[in-house]
Amino acid sequence: AIAVAIVGFILLFFLPGKIIYSGITLLFFVLFYFVILNLTGSRPSHYKEIIIALVYALGIFLGPFSMNNWIIDVETAVIFFQFAVIAFINLYTFSLYEYGLDSKDGHPSMVILLGTKRSGRLVKILFSIMILSIGGLLFFNPLIWREMTIFLLMLLVLGFVFFKRSWFEKKELYRAVGDAVFFIPALYLLQ
Repeated sequence: AIAVAIVGFILLFFLPGKIIYSGITLLFFVLFYFVILNLTGSRPSHYKEIIIALVYALGIFLGPFSMNNWIIDVETAVIFFQFAVIAFINLYTFSLYEYGLDSKDGHPSMVILLGTKRSGRLVKILFSIMILSIGGLLFFNPLIWREMTIFLLMLLVLGFVFFKRSWFEKKELYRAVGDAVFFIPALYLLQ
């Protein structure tokens, strides 16, 4: 862990200033959120899955967005939305698995707010929206088939985690497999 921190610190000096400034800005927003929670004695809201998914997606897209002076075309905005939805499905599926624990411990989540039945329907609707948006992007720009194939693979794995709940729950693998989804984009580097 120390070696990774040292390498990360050294690599920091090779990043363009735009990315560093954008990253620091995002860091301050996140710190501000936690300070407000701490000062007010509040707990994270029921919408924490949405907030975390958006911040995570923004962190991933920070480099390309800042290097393009935050001028974002429609295709890039849709890809950002897709990635944020994948992150949300991931987090929301975990909340579905942990519904009993969160209820017992009093931890807020959208699943507790909506209930498991409506939450399950929401995830299915999001899967459908993702499939349609991937199809739509491919229709307008077939050249991004690699990126969309990676998103489809990510959705396929998350679909298994969502629809095969009893198996993943029994093996306690849902978190490991769900989080491993975010390593799938590394396949893009193999081209």
